[in-house]
Amino acid sequence: VKEFDRWGKEAIDKSLNNLKQIIKLTDKNKINLNIFYLYEPMLIIKKPNKKQFDYLINGLKGLEKTNVNINFIRDVYKEFKNSYEAYRNLFFINDIHLNKRGNQKVSEEILKKINFN
Repeated sequence: VKEFDRWGKEAIDKSLNNLKQIIKLTDKNKINLNIFYLYEPMLIIKKPNKKQFDYLINGLKGLEKTNVNINFIRDVYKEFKNSYEAYRNLFFINDIHLNKRGNQKVSEEILKKINFN
C-alpha cells in the first residue's frame, strides 16, 4: 500500500490527466469519445486491492461527460466457470496479452458497447 501511495496514485493521475487533455480536444472539436478499460488478467486471477482499484475506477468514471463514454470491458469473462479458466482461454499462458479468441471476445464486447452518436 505504501508503494501505491508513493508512485501508484501518481501514475494513475498522469494517465487520467492525459485522458483529460484528449477529452478537451475532442470536446473542442465536437467529437464523441469512447474510452474502454479492459479488466486485465491480474484482476481476474487475483482480487485487486480495493482501495487502489477503486481509485482507478472512480478516476475513470469521473471523466464521463456528455461527449465521453467510459466503458468497462469485463463481460468477456462471464462465460467461464472461474478466473483460471477465463485466463487460460483468453490470454497467452504466462503472458498478459490476449490470444486470438480473447481479442475476438473483446472486439465483440466493444462493438456492443460503443456509442457512435
